[in-house]
Amino acid sequence: MTEPEKSWEHIRARGRDRFLVRNILRAGWICGLASVVIECGLMLFGHHVVFSEVVVRWAFFSAALGASFGFTQWRDNEAKFQKENGNENQLD
Repeated sequence: MTEPEKSWEHIRARGRDRFLVRNILRAGWICGLASVVIECGLMLFGHHVVFSEVVVRWAFFSAALGASFGFTQWRDNEAKFQKENGNENQLD
């Protein structure tokens, strides 16, 4: 068994919900950094930026992005895992 297969087995054993939460948190860092860059750019060009609106947008987009990437990645990895193990009809 190769290292990625061992890794997916380990991740899979911990559960889908934990996997999704980790993806949402990971996306939060990415969206947070992107938000800071975008909002600073807007402030440089004279736009008024409301901090609470930035936080709400950041939270919404990071959750949506993390969940969508997480579900997609889980589905793809699980399909590959099931195919390699000969259980193609047993997807979660």
